[in-house]
Amino acid sequence: PFFLCVLLLVPLGLFSEGIDPFEHSGFFSLTTIDAGDDQGDYAYLRSFFFDADVDFLNEKNYAYYFHLTKTNYALNLWPCGPALLWAPFFLAGELVEKILVYFGMGQKTYGYGWCHLISTGLGTLFYVFCGFLLLYKTLSSMFSKRAALWSCWTLFLSSPLPYFAF
Repeated sequence: PFFLCVLLLVPLGLFSEGIDPFEHSGFFSLTTIDAGDDQGDYAYLRSFFFDADVDFLNEKNYAYYFHLTKTNYALNLWPCGPALLWAPFFLAGELVEKILVYFGMGQKTYGYGWCHLISTGLGTLFYVFCGFLLLYKTLSSMFSKRAALWSCWTLFLSSPLPYFAF
């Protein structure tokens, strides 16, 4: 039910001004990254893993490639925390891609393929779900289980969390 509610509620930036409508592949596109927060967070992970650096000038759709620091690196205004949390899921996606390439069922995408993007998206959903489980456990220790459950659902459905989780 959790995942179904998220799919029904979140149009994944369909109305976002930051996403070019010609790049948009419709509802629930898991194969593209927009040039906003998504790319800023993901750039750390992809750049460190594939380029072994934190130079974002060669990142696809990177929003701040034209703002350089004093050391001539692209400015990144986003934190590296999501990249650290996504790392295990990203590595799982890399493993899946390597297996597919080995058997001739795919090609190397260097972090921009569906294996990496879906795995990090599932990682986000995993952490959101774990956060709500923790919230439920905390609330149910102080209130009734029914009140705790309703509070969690109300918080989830009345906040922008479903949008930002995707």
